[in-house]
Amino acid sequence: MASERLVLDANWPIYVALQEDESLSSWLSRAALENGCDPLVLTGSVWPKWRVWTTDIDRGIPTPKQGALILASGLDVNSIQQSALSLDAILLSSHPLPLHGVWPWVLGLGARNRSYKGGVQFCPCCLADDLKPFFRRHWRFSWVTGCLLHRVRLIDRCFQCHLPIEPHRLEALIQKFFAFAHLAALIFVTQLLSRR
Repeated sequence: MASERLVLDANWPIYVALQEDESLSSWLSRAALENGCDPLVLTGSVWPKWRVWTTDIDRGIPTPKQGALILASGLDVNSIQQSALSLDAILLSSHPLPLHGVWPWVLGLGARNRSYKGGVQFCPCCLADDLKPFFRRHWRFSWVTGCLLHRVRLIDRCFQCHLPIEPHRLEALIQKFFAFAHLAALIFVTQLLSRR
């Protein structure tokens, strides 16, 4: 029996707005889960021959690939381009940014296939407070080590299992954006610590 692969229609059934300061990887993950599929399935439907999650998609989507995302998502090109880290990284660099390799002041994920050596930094209190939790672009910069609002350090892995936080690996069956492994317990502990 051949394995079946879930493929979305050309236009996503549910429009998912890009939040202010939201990273592209966060938005793609949220859009997938809100449309009832895994992020890998959603991006495979948009770009069948591009393995999106083997790159740092937060840096930006190459111009030739933006059209497919615009058609599928309903977002405009400016929103997609404004959410890329490349706009800020260009201002911070005295040299042209390399296609691959390290960008000044941008935290690398250490992507190998679809796994990351380092996780995506986040404030668990911000995610707990969000009506629709999302990861912020500014959390990807090396000088951002804590949340000014909640006065807690950013984290990039689960305290309990020590696995990196990788939102793109969430599964649609979970149906919660921050239901990663032990993240709910982690948020609870962080909230208790921040109330001291």
